[in-house]
Amino acid sequence: MLQLNATINPDLVLLPAASDIHQDHQVIHQEGMRAFKNVTFAGYELPWNNYSFHTNFFIRLSETELNKKVESLKSYQSQSHRNYMQEDFTRSLAKVRGVQANAAYAEVFEIYKWIV
Repeated sequence: MLQLNATINPDLVLLPAASDIHQDHQVIHQEGMRAFKNVTFAGYELPWNNYSFHTNFFIRLSETELNKKVESLKSYQSQSHRNYMQEDFTRSLAKVRGVQANAAYAEVFEIYKWIV
């Protein structure tokens, strides 16, 4: 991750949330925070793995963007049998987050470090 940071020099890094209970996601989060400590970074929401999540950063989504997300998630064939990978779940969560953001749809993140 340190090499990736040096190579791409990102402005924003999205990591699994700090409260994610999946062991692999915990390692990615911890290592990502170390590797990208001088970059803005936020945690993304995985409701099936988070017992708590601070919804403090919303990005409004258009219908087109939501459709792209739904199509992108279909690439994860090994996970397609899971209830949280179903299209109606993705759309419903985007709708709930959209209501909270006064939009049709939204994606929510948890901010850990914001550099302007």
